[in-house]
Amino acid sequence: MAAGLKIVPVCPYIRAFLDRHKGYAADVVAVGPKHLDALDRA
Repeated sequence: MAAGLKIVPVCPYIRAFLDRHKGYAADVVAVGPKHLDALDRA
C-alpha cells in the first residue's frame, strides 16, 4: 500500500475478498494475538 499500511483480514468477508484478489497478497499480514487483543480493547 502506498502509505506503508498492511491489511489484517479479521473479517471473514474481507478474507474471502482477498482470497479472490491475489493482487493484495503483498499487503496482507496474518491475524495474530496482538490484532485480536487490539480488537477486544476497541
